[in-house]
Amino acid sequence: MAKSSSMASCGLTILRIVVGIVFLVHGWQKITAMGFHGTAGMFGQIGIPLPTISSAVVILVEFLGGIALILAWPRAGHRFCWPSIWSGPSTSCIGRMVFIPTTEDMNLL
Repeated sequence: MAKSSSMASCGLTILRIVVGIVFLVHGWQKITAMGFHGTAGMFGQIGIPLPTISSAVVILVEFLGGIALILAWPRAGHRFCWPSIWSGPSTSCIGRMVFIPTTEDMNLL
């Protein structure tokens, strides 16, 4: 049983690091390649409300949330904080699903 538990822990660690890298890279892309204003312009074009504020929040959540996931912050002693760490990236993904049109919606435009 102990081997199965350690394998699950190893798998979750790998998943946490990969998801953290994905969010960090996308946040970094928005900071360096697009900038805050470019991201806000893109958000405005696709209809996300309050694009300036939304872009700043998304950039910070993706970048800082990615770093937090990679570094496993908070550490194991603070497991009660894990929902707050995951809530930022989760909110970003949910916002994407709600506000960004699907390909079917885009075909109707």
